[in-house]
Amino acid sequence: MALSKKKRNIIFICAAAVAAVALGLTLLFVLLPSEPDRQAPPAFTAAEYTVRHGDAVKASGGVTYKIIGDAPSGVTVSSKGVFSIGEDARDGAQVLVGAVKNGKVVATAVCTVRVPTVTPVIAFENLSDYIINGESVVAASVPVYSIAYSLKTPVDGISIDGVTGVVRFGGLVEDGTEFTVVASAKGETAERTFKTSVGAHVKSDTDKAFVEYGKGGTLEITLDFGGDTAAEALGVKGVSVAGRMLGAEEWSYAEAERVVKVLPSAFSRLVMGESIMRVYTARNAVSVKITAAVFVRTAEDLANIKSSGADNSALSLHYVLANDIDLTQYLSRFAEGWTPIGIYHDVTDGTALRDAFSGTFDGNGHTISGLWMNRTDELAYNGGLFGFVTSSSTIINLNVKGAEETPLYAKSFSGTLVGVNNGVVRNCSSDVKLVQDGADKCGAFVGRNFGTVENCYSIGSINASGTKYGAFCGENTGVIKNCYAVGSVPFCGENLGEIIGNAVTSSNADVLAQNGDFSAWTEWITEDGRLPVLPTAVTVEEEN
Repeated sequence: MALSKKKRNIIFICAAAVAAVALGLTLLFVLLPSEPDRQAPPAFTAAEYTVRHGDAVKASGGVTYKIIGDAPSGVTVSSKGVFSIGEDARDGAQVLVGAVKNGKVVATAVCTVRVPTVTPVIAFENLSDYIINGESVVAASVPVYSIAYSLKTPVDGISIDGVTGVVRFGGLVEDGTEFTVVASAKGETAERTFKTSVGAHVKSDTDKAFVEYGKGGTLEITLDFGGDTAAEALGVKGVSVAGRMLGAEEWSYAEAERVVKVLPSAFSRLVMGESIMRVYTARNAVSVKITAAVFVRTAEDLANIKSSGADNSALSLHYVLANDIDLTQYLSRFAEGWTPIGIYHDVTDGTALRDAFSGTFDGNGHTISGLWMNRTDELAYNGGLFGFVTSSSTIINLNVKGAEETPLYAKSFSGTLVGVNNGVVRNCSSDVKLVQDGADKCGAFVGRNFGTVENCYSIGSINASGTKYGAFCGENTGVIKNCYAVGSVPFCGENLGEIIGNAVTSSNADVLAQNGDFSAWTEWITEDGRLPVLPTAVTVEEEN
């Protein structure tokens, strides 16, 4: 029976629909992942590992790693699974390491620590057999292990620090007394016999020098052998800087002049701050303290300390005054005078100290003169050469003198050398007139002291009409030790801390010079009837 055209079209459409459904089911079946292709959970490549320093463990699944529970001493693992095993780690110790994904531990593995058992070879590095009181015996091991020191047999009056190797002996110990030091590491020992150097020993014409950070320079020192002809004949055995023995090309010794010359390469790589240079003779090692610092030579250099930039790094560096600086010409450009180094911001958002001074400033016995200020803005608070200094700051060996005609006008919490001190101020003097009208907590040296001020004097004056003001300090909640001031007002406006061994004269600097007791000021040059004077150390300049 023949179908009509309409029925044939209906049958064709239904067949096409069935075919399409079948094709879709086929494609869906093909696209569905088979069971073996499904992602496996993270797992370590092994259930247990034996690891040495620098070895790594590995787990699948894009994980990070950490130690589960308490780690044995000297053992750590990085987020990438790399082990760091120190010399103090115990061989055979076990640690459980976890693989972490999305903050959860998804797999663990047991790791057994192996520590190399190489027998150390220990050798002493001292170039002289003689040791000065307070000098160190130095030994090293290969491979590198911590060294412990001890005396082989007790010697009356002689002791050695077991960690640092510093030798101490009393005044009754005779020159040339022998003592044997044992250096030990990992069960191995080495011995060496030394002699005490008492009384006459080799010295240098300086025990302190400054080098410009990142540049260095040539330093020459002259040795004094104290009449020891035998030691002088043997000359200089070597030179070290910051614990590094210098190569022969980095230093020289002129025997006739007894001058040791150390070249810039020895200092150009020093970190900022203090290091020790040692010149080794047959008699003893001569030590010189070397300070790598930013040199301040001009008024602009001084002012730039507070121009810190975005990271405020300039306010935390180590500075040394390379020469006297007169601020007169520089300050003539500004109607308000000096802007203090170190600013406190009266905010509560955590940035109050972002511009405070937190570094070290060593005046090296030099003087900053011509200081004046006439501010009415917020910088009039915490006025002074330094405004606000933090607990990590140190200001030492500096003299400050005011302008002849213009005083330092300031508001509350102001001084002449420092407005607010939280750090250490030592061996400084001030001769500046401070004027404050109705302000609180001001002093002719420091406004508010929360830190330590020691061996300092002020011969300036304070003209005040507020509260808690003093000839030296406005308010003290820290320690002021062996300091002096002149004037008719109290030494300190309000003392809530410690004031030790201080006095205020009722007249002038001449009376202070006559009556002051400066016997404890060992770092100053003192002479009866005169005010103490600060010495200056060598500043090593870069060669042009």
